[in-house]
Amino acid sequence: MPPATASPADPAAPESRSRVSIGVGVVAALAAVLILALNGRHGHFPPKIHPPSSGGGTITEEAATATRFLTTGSGTAHKFGTHEIVLTGNGSVANPFDTVATVLFTPPSGPGGAKTVDAFYDGGNTWRARVYVTETGAWTWRSASPTDPGLDNKTGHFSAQTSSFRGLLKLHPGNARAWITDNGQWWWVVVPNGSGLSTASVYAEYDRLGLGETLRVPDGLFAALAEAFPERLAIELHNDLEPASLDLRPDLARTKRDIVEAGAYAALLSGSGPTWLGLAGDADHARDIAGLLGETYPVVLCAPGPVAGAHVVTYA
Repeated sequence: MPPATASPADPAAPESRSRVSIGVGVVAALAAVLILALNGRHGHFPPKIHPPSSGGGTITEEAATATRFLTTGSGTAHKFGTHEIVLTGNGSVANPFDTVATVLFTPPSGPGGAKTVDAFYDGGNTWRARVYVTETGAWTWRSASPTDPGLDNKTGHFSAQTSSFRGLLKLHPGNARAWITDNGQWWWVVVPNGSGLSTASVYAEYDRLGLGETLRVPDGLFAALAEAFPERLAIELHNDLEPASLDLRPDLARTKRDIVEAGAYAALLSGSGPTWLGLAGDADHARDIAGLLGETYPVVLCAPGPVAGAHVVTYA
């Protein structure tokens, strides 16, 4: 994923009185830009990737959206999804919450990657256990219960196939300043602009418009990061400098509109501009968007992420 663009500094420009206060909104937005290319709301969604639920569908539609990562029984599981097995107890314990039952899931790579999870009670004599699927291939499982013979020493298997799911969000193992998902990549479509836009001028316009008075703590952004669903996080992404940049360069709004109409999940201004970033679902989706935009714009790039992000550089 490309770093945010930076326009040449203007030593003669007035010092911006809001540069400290802008930190919460812009830094969070730019951090998210440098970390994640995520899915937003619009009319076109790439294959295999579902639009975020707006909460206004039928119960069946909402349930389908909520459970698309969940498979069950002996059916085929999806890598970076969740697979569930169902057990039937014999009711030998008067209070089911006194029952102890665990399930050992063993992945294709062998016992070294095995995971033991607690089964949970789901009414009657039904118990369920779920595992996060980290590998493709043949999985096996075995249950254990010292209190209910019906839940003890049951075995089964299922297979897992590759998927377009991104997996869990976690710290990058090689860079403490970056985030990464289990599938390792997010994708951007990058649309540069041949006419420059001074960073100092954008900050000055930001101050002139009084935008620093309306800054908000991006609680929704933090919550979406913790939830680890890119559809939700995309809704929270924003750049506090965008209104100031568009006030100076109204023509940039056309590029934003074109990116979304080409099928991107969302378009976000990179830093103070003038480059735009289009959020893509995967590499194929990014290439499709770039192909459409390439009919109008002379330079359109596709780039995976994450990248290191902002960090201190020292010179010898």
